[in-house]
Amino acid sequence: MEGVDPRMSDAILKDKEFFQLGIVVADYDGALAHWKKLLGKEPDAVGICGSKEGGTAKQACFNLPNTMIEILGPDEGDSVWRRHLAMHGPGIQHIAIRFDDPAKALAALNGAGFATTQESAHRKDAFGNAYVDSLAALGVDLEVLGDR
Repeated sequence: MEGVDPRMSDAILKDKEFFQLGIVVADYDGALAHWKKLLGKEPDAVGICGSKEGGTAKQACFNLPNTMIEILGPDEGDSVWRRHLAMHGPGIQHIAIRFDDPAKALAALNGAGFATTQESAHRKDAFGNAYVDSLAALGVDLEVLGDR
């Protein structure tokens, strides 16, 4: 294609859906109350998410017209959420991106120098999600998700 930088032809994130903004909080109940008031609605989903390392986090998801806001309140176990909170305090921890082939995308991100920091499998036979350490380079970590 004329006028396209050839370095961009294999861009890993090109035309991908930026699906979710993940926010880690120290006071889950307090933050959840503020978000409910600010958005004028209850969360669309609540639950517990876990890491293979053993840490878990309380989770509340608010579906909005253009994205999802995910509030995460980590427990004391080892997880990317707990490490982020300990090192940086509360705030945006990740942007989640959907991929048709998440395993291939994760390998490409690893090949680009972004190490996998946590993987979570939601189903035994399917790719769940994975986080890569992109904070220093991009200002935020990335979460790799499979296509809906």
